[in-house]
Amino acid sequence: MTIKVKRTGLPPELEAAVGAYAAALAAGDERGAAALVDGRTAEAGRAVLVRAASMRPAGCVEVIARARLGFQYIVKLRLMGAAAGATMTLQCRWHREDGGGWRLIEIEDTGLRSPWKKPEENATPKDVAGTADAAKRGAEKADG
Repeated sequence: MTIKVKRTGLPPELEAAVGAYAAALAAGDERGAAALVDGRTAEAGRAVLVRAASMRPAGCVEVIARARLGFQYIVKLRLMGAAAGATMTLQCRWHREDGGGWRLIEIEDTGLRSPWKKPEENATPKDVAGTADAAKRGAEKADG
């Protein structure tokens, strides 16, 4: 039996947008990163920038996974800081706008919570999405 595996590539325009976003994160270019983030996910975008700033200088950023879902693409990025073990994994959902440009419409920092742990019963969808508020509450619980 033969199993066919289709490798998902990215359209060249999306590849350029992902590269520009990754470069902006690594360099601390808030304006450049924010230009690619849709207003619906601006809060999560700011939280990602804050966390990325704590990891500077950045060692490298790499695309570790990509998938096509209809007209949208999911791209996972891994940002590695210069300090040993400093990593941030982002799951980014990209959508092509009517004008042809690509925008981030969802960003999840998957390193803030384990995918194997159930969310708390009183957690809101915003908490589960890995925003800075969820990380802050987790840090407050750890402090006692």
